Amino acid sequence: MKISYSDLVKIFKTLSDALEEGAFDPFDKSAGKEVAFVYDYYWDVPSDKRYCLQNEPKLDVGSLSHDIERVRQLIEDGEEHFPLSEHFRWLGGVLIAMADTLGNCTETDLMP
Repeated sequence: MKISYSDLVKIFKTLSDALEEGAFDPFDKSAGKEVAFVYDYYWDVPSDKRYCLQNEPKLDVGSLSHDIERVRQLIEDGEEHFPLSEHFRWLGGVLIAMADTLGNCTETDLMP
């Protein structure tokens, strides 16, 4: 399986444009231009076990607030922080939480 960098950029652009236009705001139209997450902690499969389907992995705990903090460093700290492969992992945590919050789950599903 492969996907080109240019396709990834186009996909991110399409999704970010839709986000800016308000396409993903099913719960509260008055919430403004931000996503409010219900939960901070989530189950995470360690990357060295994620693709080994012969054994059931031991889960780790991830933190959405940590993921958000780390990816924000790219835009808040200027050139002090350069992009790392880990930023994709942290952004992945944020994107999964967005998908769960904005589309794949109902508001009732997300309530504690």
